[in-house]
Amino acid sequence: MTTSEDFIGQNALISYLSDNNRTTKSYWRFLTNHRDIIIASIDTTSNLDNWKNLDNLWAVRFLREKKDFLKKDFPDLKDKNIKNSMDLFTIISKLENNQYASIEEFEKDIRLIFRNCYIYNDIGSEMHILGEELESTFNKIWTEKIDFQVKQKENLKRTRNNDTDSSSELITKQIRILEQNKDKLVYRQVVNDALLITSAYENLIANNILPFIELLKTFLLTRSQISLSSANEPVLQAIVENLLPLKYRIPELSLVMDGTKLKGFGRFGYSDIFILKGIGNNNISLELKYIPLVELIKNQKKKFNTNDLENLDKIIEKEDEKILLKRSYEYWSKEHNETKKVTIEEVLNNGIKQLKSYMNIISKGKSNDYYSSGIYDKRIKITKSNPNKLKGFVILVIGFRRILWKSVEEITSNYSYEKI
Repeated sequence: MTTSEDFIGQNALISYLSDNNRTTKSYWRFLTNHRDIIIASIDTTSNLDNWKNLDNLWAVRFLREKKDFLKKDFPDLKDKNIKNSMDLFTIISKLENNQYASIEEFEKDIRLIFRNCYIYNDIGSEMHILGEELESTFNKIWTEKIDFQVKQKENLKRTRNNDTDSSSELITKQIRILEQNKDKLVYRQVVNDALLITSAYENLIANNILPFIELLKTFLLTRSQISLSSANEPVLQAIVENLLPLKYRIPELSLVMDGTKLKGFGRFGYSDIFILKGIGNNNISLELKYIPLVELIKNQKKKFNTNDLENLDKIIEKEDEKILLKRSYEYWSKEHNETKKVTIEEVLNNGIKQLKSYMNIISKGKSNDYYSSGIYDKRIKITKSNPNKLKGFVILVIGFRRILWKSVEEITSNYSYEKI
């Protein structure tokens, strides 16, 4: 036990975990037995505005200390000739991160637990007998699982054959409809729009963003000038989403940025749009920023109308980029509860910094829980793979006519990503 503490209650937590007389050591029991210490820690802990945040903090502390004790539970593994250790925590982690390439690898790890149990514990001992009973139960369940899997594969094969037939019929039907209506303007326009979106997407995952920027600007210019006064980042987000194929886009990808921090204080993050490469070369992460003209014109006029905003939009369209980046505007910061003044250049640089941090987390693959960094999103399947490239772009839109964009340095990822 340590005499000094990194936080109030650390010695009590270590004492609780090191008590060999306790057969069950749970986080809930610790909170129940040491309620006074938990409450006392509030005065020395910042950024705690509710009980949930306090609970999150102590849960992280409990897991950290418990991890150290797990390493000390079996100090004589080498003396017992245990060459490769294995436990259920490791297996569960590998399952959640899709680290098993086959069902045989999973079975091998399970069998390793039983083999180590028989080596470590004497024949006839309670743990040896329990291991045999558990293995017998596992064998029964495993046999049933294999039989079920064989039948499931047969059904899946039949379903895929049927799906292939259905897809072929659907494509044939679509071609027939287009042929019958090829002279109708509305059908031709729909096909043209779809081809533009497809082409822009294919260029984007090939690391050429220019066709997508042109498509975005074309779409923005179709909007009414009246909406210049109400346009914001959520509007931009919705527009960009609709210019990407549904199958290959994941908006607001959920990330665990830093599991040691509290919710609302840097634990979670959201990548604006994550674009899957399909059969292309690169997965793409987009960070979107929007500068409202209303906030820019306030530096020049206290009173303004739609015509003023439209004129400013046209001026900014042709303005030199260096001069444009020095423009400043004010906005209300919910985080700091005050008015902030920044330049467009600062917004762009902050976007680049933010995107780099998101890409770094995405490259780590799936997060096991809220306490480890990675992707924590049920909409995406992540599996181990050969190294592939993860690229990113910051897109900053000002009004409807001016778009700035910057690429960030690519990152290598050892995972593949697929939309569920």
